Amino acid sequence: MTELGERVANLDARLDANGQDLAGIRDAVHRLDDKVEARFLSLEGRMAAGFAELRTEMHANFRWVIGGIRGAVAAVLLSILTQIFTG
Repeated sequence: MTELGERVANLDARLDANGQDLAGIRDAVHRLDDKVEARFLSLEGRMAAGFAELRTEMHANFRWVIGGIRGAVAAVLLSILTQIFTG
């Protein structure tokens, strides 16, 4: 009977050790989750700032393109009018 008691005690000790290991793993997963969340929030902030800068730059480039098109249209119209009136 002592052998059975020793086996039960051994299994009980292993179960406690496994429970402690599981608690450690659970804590490590929570810490990892916190790190991932913090990095995600940091990345989200940097991406938002980068996209805002990109929008500003695209808006400026759009203005330059529209200005160039207007200038080209004005030059073509002026050339046509000059040809009509000078004849």
